[in-house]
Amino acid sequence: RDEDPVHSAANAVVGWQRAVLWVLLVVTVALMVWRPMHTTIALIALSTFAYILTMADRVLIFRQGLAYRAIVVSDDEARAIPDERLPSYTILVPAYNEPEVVGDLLGAMMRLEYPPDRLQVLLLLEADDEVTIAAARGYEDSDIITIVEVPPADPRTKPKACNYGLQFATGDIVTIYDAEDLPEPLQLRKTVAAFEKSPPEVVCIQSKLAYHNAHQNLLTGWFTAEYGLWFGYLLPGMMRSASPIPLG
Repeated sequence: RDEDPVHSAANAVVGWQRAVLWVLLVVTVALMVWRPMHTTIALIALSTFAYILTMADRVLIFRQGLAYRAIVVSDDEARAIPDERLPSYTILVPAYNEPEVVGDLLGAMMRLEYPPDRLQVLLLLEADDEVTIAAARGYEDSDIITIVEVPPADPRTKPKACNYGLQFATGDIVTIYDAEDLPEPLQLRKTVAAFEKSPPEVVCIQSKLAYHNAHQNLLTGWFTAEYGLWFGYLLPGMMRSASPIPLG
C-alpha cells in the first residue's frame, strides 16, 4: 500500500480515475439538461450495448466450459489414500451474524473423514459479533476447531476475514467454507486425490457447489440450476479462456 499504491486494493479508485468519473458525471448532467430525450435514448442504447457484449462474452465462456471435464474422484479412491500420506489441511470459515447456521457447519466439520491431527478449522468471527461467538463457544473443546476473533474494521467482508485468518493457518492446503455450507465427509480426501491427479502447476482446485434441497420449491430449483451453470460450465470456461477467476 505504501510502496506501490496504484496496485493496492486499499485505494479502490486512483486520482485519474476519480477525475474521469467526475468529468463523465458533469457531462452527462449537462446533456440531460440540454437534450434530455436524446441523452436518455443514448444512455439506454449504451446500456443495452454493454449488456449484449456481456451476454456474448458469457456465451463464449460457456462454449469453452462445454469442453471441460471435471476431475472425478470416487469414494473408494479417496479412502484408499493412507493417512500418513495426507497433507495438513486448514479450513477457513468466515461468518458474520450467522448464529443460526454456525452450529450445523461446525457439526459438519466434525464429521469430515480426515485425521484430526492433520486438520485445523479456523472459525473467523468479527470480535463484536457476540451472538455468533456465543453460538460457537460450545465447540471450543474440539481439538480441530479454533475461534479467531477478527478485529472490527471496514470492510466487513469475507476476503478481509480470510486475509486476517490466513496468518494463523498451518496447513499445506487451505480451503474456505461459507457458514451455510455442509461439505460431504470425504471432500478433503477427494481434493487431495484431485491434486495428485493434476499437473504440478495446479495450485487451486474448485469443488462444485450444489443445493441440498433442490426439489423443495421453485426458488431452490432455480438456485440449483444457476449453481450448476456457474460451477459446471462458466468457471471452467473462464479457466480455459485464461479469464480472471472470481471468488467461487
